[in-house]
Amino acid sequence: MEIDLSNSDKVAQPVGPHDAYLTDTSCAKLFDGPFPGSAPLCKVLIGPATSGKVSARAALQAGTYRLWVYGHTSNASDVGFLVDVDIWDYSCGPPIR
Repeated sequence: MEIDLSNSDKVAQPVGPHDAYLTDTSCAKLFDGPFPGSAPLCKVLIGPATSGKVSARAALQAGTYRLWVYGHTSNASDVGFLVDVDIWDYSCGPPIR
């Protein structure tokens, strides 16, 4: 299967730049320091999916992953967001539930 992240602004909430990432569940902290600008502390499997954009697709095995959404340090207020994890499966099997 292939997965991508679709990063949309959440309706009726303040918006500002924010990026979404997918990592293994073992990743306890993705960035340390101002964002953006800090190097990731864990391997990024998918991302960044920047505000209003869709990430590139990546082939991943079925499993459990961790989704991170980081607001930019320059945001002056809370950031609303909506991130969809899109699964593209070409096996012609029953729908994934």
